[in-house]
Formats: sequence, structure tokens, C-alpha cells
Amino acid sequence: ADQDHHRQELCNYVDASVYTATEHLQYDGDNTVQSTGAFDFTTKGILQDAVGKDEFWRLKDKDGNPPGLLGWWPESAITFLDNHDTGSTQGHWPFPGEFAGAGYAYILTHPGYPCLFWDHVFDWGEELKTSIELMVRARIRNRVGGRCEEVVIHRADHGCYLATIKGRAESDAGDARLAEEQEIRQNPASEVTPWLGGEVVERRHGELAVRIGHGDAGPPGDGWDLVCEGPKFCVWERRAAE
Repeated sequence: ADQDHHRQELCNYVDASVYTATEHLQYDGDNTVQSTGAFDFTTKGILQDAVGKDEFWRLKDKDGNPPGLLGWWPESAITFLDNHDTGSTQGHWPFPGEFAGAGYAYILTHPGYPCLFWDHVFDWGEELKTSIELMVRARIRNRVGGRCEEVVIHRADHGCYLATIKGRAESDAGDARLAEEQEIRQNPASEVTPWLGGEVVERRHGELAVRIGHGDAGPPGDGWDLVCEGPKFCVWERRAAE
């Protein structure tokens, strides 16, 4: 089905917002135009069908880009798997629970602003929580934020989805936020909670790669290190030279 009408509605919502030059979506650090965002329900629906039904071809649109608002306007796309309405005790439109790790592997490696669901992080066990934390740290290390240098989709078929995502080369607000994080951790008396479980020592331009689906396909080239893996997913990173 053609998704363009649905994601155009999301673009229209963002266009109609009145928020300008705010501190929302801080990773970019240069927000001088509209910086509100919209929950990317288009990506949610396509991603959960792709993962749940092994229809990974859905993760590439007719122009060769990621689907949803993510593929058109990533700096305004709030990506997510579930919220208190779609998942949790209400369960109106839940993401396939056994493959939640694969869903997070997708949204945490791609541009946009991924939203973590409380239940997934704190109530679904240590294995999923640890995978999420590892992927969040890799995302931050490699400067993948609301925008990135490029997303290259190498495969999107019935077997798997395979993509590489290049982080931003220039420093941004995330670097300053990381410096604040280090200060918080070094001050035992601080009443501010660090923003991430585990420490990120440095942040620089790099690449992420993700496979969603089956088989053993990996990213092209050398120098890739495994971040984590689980049912229907595998994530790698390749750090840029200092």
C-alpha cells in the first residue's frame, strides 16, 4: 500500500506547529527552524509488520529510503515501538513482543528520535534492557541523531533488511550534553540523574550497521565490531579514526 498520504499527514502536522528555535531535539544543536516532532506511526506500523511477518522488503520505500516520516523528515520523526495505548495493559496495537529487540535495533540505529517504552526497559527482563543500553551507547558514540550523513539500504527482501548508517561528522549539541554527563558522574553529590545507563567515554563520527531478519549477512567492508545481537537482529559499529 502507498504510505505517502499517511506520512504526508504527519508532515502537515509538523508544518502547522508553532514551535520554533526551541531546545527540543537537542542532538542537532542548530535548530533555527521548526523543531517540534510527531510520533511516527507510519514507521511503527510498517516496522511491526516487517518484523512480525518476515516482510522486510517493507523497510525500503519506492525511492530507496526508509519508510515513514523517518524517510522524509527524520529530524521531526519520533520513532517508537509502543506506548501506553498501543502496548502495556491496553494493548490496542502492540509490537510483536518476542521481537522487541529487533524493533529497537532498527529505531536505535536509524536517524530520528527514538522513544524507549518504560515497560520494555524496566519490566521485560535484563536481556532486552541490556541490548537497548548497548545500542543507545553505540548510537551516541557514533553521532547518529535526528539526522545523519547517510543511510544506505543494502538489502530489503523476504530474507532480511541490512543497512549502514553513517553518523554526523561535525560536533553538535550531543557532544556538549556528553560533557555535562561526565561532570554529573564525577560529582557524587549531584541530584541530577545521568541520562544513560553505563558510561559513554567519547563521541565521534562513525557508522552503525543493522541486520533485521534471518541469515548471516553482514555489512560490507572491514573494521566492524559487534554491538549486540538477538532474535532477528544484529548490530555492529565501525568507529572513525581520531
